Amino acid sequence: MKTLPPPRKRVMHITDDDDLGALVSLFFDLLPSRLDDFPGLADFVDVVPDRRSTTEAARKMLSSTDADHCPPLLIILDGRVLASKNAQTSAVAQPESRTGEAATGFLGWLKETNPDIPVLVQMPTSLEKLELKVLSRPNVALLTLNYSGEADAHGEFMEVISNLFTPDRPRKRRITIDVGSNAATYHFRMNRYEFVTEAKAYLDKGVLPTLVHSLNAFTPWNAGQSVRPDWKFVLNSYGNTLFNVLINDMIGPHLEAMWHEGTADAEADPAAELSAADVELRFDINGEDDDAVKLFSLPFELASPRLTIDPAFLCANIPMARRIHMPRRMASARNRVQAPPHPPSVLFVHANASGPVSFVFESTGERSAPQRLDELDYIDAELAVLETIWRDSGGMLLSEPVVVGREQPERLVGKALINRIKAMLQTKAFDIVHFSGHSTSLPDGSTYLVLPGDEGEPYPVSVREFAHWVEEGDCKLVVLSSCRGSSLRSAIEIMRGGAEAVLGFRWEVDEHDCTEYFEQFYEAYLRRGRPFSQAYRDACRATQRLHFSSPLWASAVAVVRD
Repeated sequence: MKTLPPPRKRVMHITDDDDLGALVSLFFDLLPSRLDDFPGLADFVDVVPDRRSTTEAARKMLSSTDADHCPPLLIILDGRVLASKNAQTSAVAQPESRTGEAATGFLGWLKETNPDIPVLVQMPTSLEKLELKVLSRPNVALLTLNYSGEADAHGEFMEVISNLFTPDRPRKRRITIDVGSNAATYHFRMNRYEFVTEAKAYLDKGVLPTLVHSLNAFTPWNAGQSVRPDWKFVLNSYGNTLFNVLINDMIGPHLEAMWHEGTADAEADPAAELSAADVELRFDINGEDDDAVKLFSLPFELASPRLTIDPAFLCANIPMARRIHMPRRMASARNRVQAPPHPPSVLFVHANASGPVSFVFESTGERSAPQRLDELDYIDAELAVLETIWRDSGGMLLSEPVVVGREQPERLVGKALINRIKAMLQTKAFDIVHFSGHSTSLPDGSTYLVLPGDEGEPYPVSVREFAHWVEEGDCKLVVLSSCRGSSLRSAIEIMRGGAEAVLGFRWEVDEHDCTEYFEQFYEAYLRRGRPFSQAYRDACRATQRLHFSSPLWASAVAVVRD
């Protein structure tokens, strides 16, 4: 019997640029000297790239039915390559015709015919359509053609290829939408590669302010504190409007592809939950632009690609967060403490206040109508979530939570409690400050946290003052487990105080559901070590599954500084 030789290891290089072809061949010739750095690329030793000068020629070779045909290990695609020889002839007279259209079409064809072949796309300059096509493919990487200067171009080239062939590599793809008052700009980062689109003007500039006004007037709760039966439909309509304005035309198809891909992964492997950190989404707000700041209330978390009775909101499907740009206000040297050691530390503010209370409108100085706050039943259960993680891990995942507000035998209230909180934050750096209690946001944006006061009466504290405490303590994450705590004022003030992230709720919350939400959040954030935006997504998704009829999971808002 005749023994067939092993299949030849091939790399296809699609380019009509001789200089680029020679450079790539040189990089593979030099690979043996770099195997200590890239041991996973041993299969590429002695590989000679197989050049194809057009995408038409590449398609023909990949479609071959010859018995000895073997698909390449890797395709290296020049983003400027043209479709055919005729197109090359035209391009000599019109260099501007190299728009990336042929490469974009080739990637689409390859996805249908040979989706498992990894692709490295080489780009000389930003080619928007091509870059967006790459964004939707998990096994496609981008590399700029910047091989001048002192940079290790060979090392960078091989590192990108190595990442493509490392199954458990972190796939870092971040999409940032810079939300301006009249237009949005889209930033994409795929590992080392970054590109930015031109500002895209909104087709109807009146839609977003109208949406903000509608959402600010909305609550998913009836006057009797029962849930409105139509709350998901109303929020789905708001989210679909926002999706169509900010997402659909630019990144909608690519985001949905990753969305469904992640859902499929999670069904096959529940631990995957959207393929770990495959993509992150950011909505950027410029905190120094008054017109842009007004758009902070937009329902980014609720963006949804379609109207349906079973809406798929962004917050439960894609790791995401809002990001607000604020200059960091440095604390004085006497208040600045050393960075906290690991394991992380947490200050838990136990603020079980009840009774009649009114709040001051900061814009006018007038008082709101009095309201009565009920005693909370689940603060201790929420604290137990953190204490359980501390005990179960033997202090490896979390230091013993420090609790303020329920001291025994004498419980501190009012100014005495405030002084204790400030003293703790001035003397110890806490990674997490977790406030559990009542809060509210007034129509003018004034936001208050409520502490227990003297003689059993609630004691409102402006979020501005609370943010100053955060600044003194150099806190990293602020968690507001309370009603209506995630306002624009909260985000801006706490970010000005130097916090790196804030998690809170837009509307009233059911405290039992809230406890379960934070059980899911800290499970992901502390036990599994997920990034903040991914832990936020995991908590929204898990709480949605457990309590689909409850609006809590749609109320959660995550804000970051990064």
